[in-house]
Amino acid sequence: MFKWLLLFFIALGANAQNPILICLGREELVLHQKKEVGPIYKLNQYLIGELASANQISFKTEFVDAICQSDDFSPSLSLLRHMLIEGKDLYHFKGDIFQKAMEESTIDNFLENIPEVFFNYLSSLQALTPHHQCLNKYIRHLDYFQTRYRYLGEELSTTIFKENKSKIKLIFEDLKNLDKVLKKCEKLNLKNKSQG
Repeated sequence: MFKWLLLFFIALGANAQNPILICLGREELVLHQKKEVGPIYKLNQYLIGELASANQISFKTEFVDAICQSDDFSPSLSLLRHMLIEGKDLYHFKGDIFQKAMEESTIDNFLENIPEVFFNYLSSLQALTPHHQCLNKYIRHLDYFQTRYRYLGEELSTTIFKENKSKIKLIFEDLKNLDKVLKKCEKLNLKNKSQG
């Protein structure tokens, strides 16, 4: 399977149709070499699958470097962040009216699933923490979105993210310092154990 993926990305790189997909492929290779299978790996696999099946869509060039060369996040997490904040503004629509309509429909379907992808990533991340309320306690506004997701589930549209971009930005600001968050969680866990 891995060799097939590697050949796929080499072939894709030869015609450079989707630089974001190439970037995610490079990240997948690094994750594979490190034998990492955590939250970023799962996110990377999902995004590769979605983008590979929708390879006709293209990203605006100003976002490609911001996603692939981020100092703060892996390419997968950076792409997730940009999709939540930028939505359709990430994409470059080309071709005739029919082709643009098809691209827009593909992108709409892709973006519709992004809230669930975001919460799946957070669930995987939460599983690594020593305390079940860790992320909610130390990541600003996370509880705001998780409460709505808990009650609305699949009905939670991308609209709530569009209307709350500043809160999403703050969540990712806190995720930048995930090591500090995890240390605070460990201290909270130890404190709870000593009191219990």
